Amino acid sequence: MTSLIFDLDNTLYPRSPEVEADFAGRIKNYLKNNLSVDFDHSGFDWEKASLNMGAFLDRIFLGKDKERRKFTHYICDVDVGSLQPDPQLDNHLGRLPHDKYIFTDSTVKHVTDSLNQIGVDQRHFKGIFDHIASGFRFKTDRLCHQRFLEKYGLNPEECVLFEDNPHNLCPAAELGMTTVLITAVPRQNIAADYQFPGLCTALDAMF
Repeated sequence: MTSLIFDLDNTLYPRSPEVEADFAGRIKNYLKNNLSVDFDHSGFDWEKASLNMGAFLDRIFLGKDKERRKFTHYICDVDVGSLQPDPQLDNHLGRLPHDKYIFTDSTVKHVTDSLNQIGVDQRHFKGIFDHIASGFRFKTDRLCHQRFLEKYGLNPEECVLFEDNPHNLCPAAELGMTTVLITAVPRQNIAADYQFPGLCTALDAMF
């Protein structure tokens, strides 16, 4: 395997309730204040919308690409001050000779802010592929993965994807990538070749 591909949120850094709450609050604030989405309407199901965020946002931003770009930058400008330094991860990444990439549904700025906060050198990574580069496709969408692979000229059969969201692993597995789920609780019936409780544990075991 020549290329290691890392999700950012809840993978390169552990799950942070503070960061997640900031993301959710920013999404609601922007849509309510800028696009008049009524979250208090009795017929609106936020949980359902969250589970299918791509389709939900596609409907909201139909024909509004400039607005969607503004929205994406706004919601990803979250406070990452709760994230803790991770020198062990920085050492792991530094010793691995493989080409490494970050593949995220957020923005390059959020990646940079997060890596700076946890003390991981951005120079470990050959590329960062964000939500804007994907054409606003989420990683649940096979096309998002295809665009990532095409941008860097990667063979999926020579890639390992590390990810905390099992739904994001399905398209990767279909394309031939080796898939690794980072999860505190083992999961059943998912498209993961391996499961580990943390990224350092995964890297230790696999490389």
